[in-house]
Amino acid sequence: MGAPRTLSRLGWLALPPLAALAAYHGVHEFGFVFDDDGAIEHNVALRGGDWWHAAFGTYNSLSNRPLACLALSLDLPLGACAMHVVSLLLHAANSVLVALVVGALGARPAIAALAAAIWAVHPLGADAVAYLTQRSMLLMAGFALLAFLALLRSHRSPRPLRWRVLCVTATALALASKEESAGLPLLLMLADRAFGATSWRDAARRWPFWFALACTWLVLLGCVALGPVNPTVGFATIPPATAWEWLLTETQSLAHYLRSVLVPNDLRGVYDFAVVRSIGPALLPGLLLAAAFVATVIALIRRPRVGFAGAVFFVLLAPTSSFFPIITEPCADRRMYLPLLAFVVPLALLAERRLERRPAPTPVLAGSAIVILALLVWQTHGATAIYRDEQTFYRHAYAGNELTNDSFMSGKILHANARLERERGNVARAHELVARAMKCEAPGRAERLAWANVQRELGRDGEAEAEFRKIMRDYPDYADARMNLAILLYDRAVATADETAAGNQLAEAEVLLRDALALAPLSAGVHNSYGVVLFALGRVPEAQAQLERALELDPELADARRNLGIAFCAVGRLEQALAAWQPLLARDPNDPIAEQAAAVRAQLGRR
Repeated sequence: MGAPRTLSRLGWLALPPLAALAAYHGVHEFGFVFDDDGAIEHNVALRGGDWWHAAFGTYNSLSNRPLACLALSLDLPLGACAMHVVSLLLHAANSVLVALVVGALGARPAIAALAAAIWAVHPLGADAVAYLTQRSMLLMAGFALLAFLALLRSHRSPRPLRWRVLCVTATALALASKEESAGLPLLLMLADRAFGATSWRDAARRWPFWFALACTWLVLLGCVALGPVNPTVGFATIPPATAWEWLLTETQSLAHYLRSVLVPNDLRGVYDFAVVRSIGPALLPGLLLAAAFVATVIALIRRPRVGFAGAVFFVLLAPTSSFFPIITEPCADRRMYLPLLAFVVPLALLAERRLERRPAPTPVLAGSAIVILALLVWQTHGATAIYRDEQTFYRHAYAGNELTNDSFMSGKILHANARLERERGNVARAHELVARAMKCEAPGRAERLAWANVQRELGRDGEAEAEFRKIMRDYPDYADARMNLAILLYDRAVATADETAAGNQLAEAEVLLRDALALAPLSAGVHNSYGVVLFALGRVPEAQAQLERALELDPELADARRNLGIAFCAVGRLEQALAAWQPLLARDPNDPIAEQAAAVRAQLGRR
């Protein structure tokens, strides 16, 4: 009897990861989106395998998260496809841990597996699974689930010490993966009281274990102390928000999360929620959430097992959705990755109790489970599709948000879509979107840079130059501002007949681009611009090296390919020039370089 029962349990444990693979089956075709650009794709330290400096060096979206940086540094050389596969496998592994946790709480294998499968394919998880920077969330969740499982096993084991050691170790690893795990030690203490101790007095006898859990907070403090200051969080951000204002703001985020648990039809990769400055919009959701919080506290005192579900929701969301501002993201669906269990697990345990009292027909249960899973898989597949690439991501953000409240995040979304419109050749539309972005709250450096370029395209070079220089003063480490100013100076140098003025402008442009290259060594655009300026200064071999490096970083950068061919022509390497231009001409015979390519072919023919 033992072997068939074991096989049955293993069979049920296969359901959650298979459901996860079905819901995210196309994710391996996705690329980098949103913060992936700076955090992963152009992160010099991470690409060099220096995960320690990636976590504790220059600020990026993975700062203070050493384990996440370590994990990403291992598969980054394999490319985005492999990285998405690894993230999906981590999510599948987490779903197995969920099934084991639910089973340890007393549910039969079938109920535990179905609950884990529903969690694994719920659309609220798409943000964590399909967005590569959130490898940190997947790792944090995995270690947190392992800590819970070890805690529950310690309650039944004749040798609980080893399970408690595992619990404390997994907690420390979770804290080293992502700061949002800050409430995990407290949550584990509440779980120990709810599922292991018979009373609060009995729980007090476990103080050595609880003290060990509390000591894991030192890991988080160490990560924050070693890492750079995060300019997007705290009370000195731009735009600023007070603790009270952020508490009001997060009422709408929490209301969105709660609504999306049952009706996940309004999920977006980025939200345009504005900071709530007055109590009016937050009054009703705030009162409801306050009532739920009070009920949770009372339940934790009187009926800890019942109150623990509420504790999972409030404690896990407290670091991001309470009073501490995270101005760039008032709302992010990935924050519900683990708190979603506060709803799924109690339903599973209620179903288990119901079946114990009155067994239901197996076909009815199986049919209902299949229908629910199929609907969630279908909806999750759609929610995941928005992370396919940068263009799809921001197009969906533009269509899914109202963008009429002039919020800080509205400006970010408008600017991103302006860039997409420019890439499609819709310059007038791009200008319109940038103008709208500048009217939003506290335009950032990217929006200001885009506005300066709009001024330049409208013939207002003086205003553009003044803005470029102001951005450089406000953001000394912003390579793109230096690059754009250098391009403006280069264009002036080419257009002027005054050789002295032209030489001075090219000299300043060269210095600006050299500094920009030190700030952004993986920027193909900076390498291309530097190559152009070096060519104008007569330093052709150096120019060729910069242009070749630009094409190594971005083989699709057409300007670098055109410029490299021109540099080859300057030293008589006509065959290499044609080879550099060939991909452009194969794609578009009317490319701007076509006329020059024809002249080079004619010259080679005469030879």
